[in-house]
Amino acid sequence: MAHDLEDAAIKRAGLESAGRVIVACTGSKWNAQAVALVAAMDAVDVIVTDRKPSTEERTLLENLSVEVVTV
Repeated sequence: MAHDLEDAAIKRAGLESAGRVIVACTGSKWNAQAVALVAAMDAVDVIVTDRKPSTEERTLLENLSVEVVTV
């Protein structure tokens, strides 16, 4: 997520050159809304968060091959 289109474009450029995409996300960011979407979840390899995902969320992420690390 990004708060403006320029920020989203910069983040997208970084994702395109990345070998692995790791998202650090506090629990307050889950289900949040933003002005621009940076990338779909299938572009993410790992999410590091302080929130334990629900069973449904974990299943969806596993189906996308996204690893969840809860700290």
